[in-house]
Amino acid sequence: MDPLSALSLAGTVIQFVDFGSKLISQGYQLYKSTNGQLAPDKELELVTSDLRDVILRIQRANVITPLHPLTSTTIDSSSSHATSFARICVEAVEVAQVILTKLDGFKIDSNIKSPQSRKLQTFQQILKQLWSEKQLD
Repeated sequence: MDPLSALSLAGTVIQFVDFGSKLISQGYQLYKSTNGQLAPDKELELVTSDLRDVILRIQRANVITPLHPLTSTTIDSSSSHATSFARICVEAVEVAQVILTKLDGFKIDSNIKSPQSRKLQTFQQILKQLWSEKQLD
């Protein structure tokens, strides 16, 4: 076997071992979790929902005319700044909702009593999560 093929094979084996170790460690954590979620997912869910709630409160209060931080003047609600701010708020809420929906899809049902069913669901959820990790990032 030539050196380049050996290096390629070694890299593939290392990737497989890395994926397997993530699968096993995160699967074990998810299987043992009481809320059906990994700790980092729960933290991300809390931060995202808090951010979404703050933005929604800003939108409901119609706080579109704050003091501009650079000029200390108010922004006219018909100006392009207010429009941009409103658009950013809407898009931020949409992104937060996508993240929360994705995280909700990673949860396992904590009411499952059968160990075999819980193991199978844990394995499915961890695979789904590992395959869509970049998308969530």
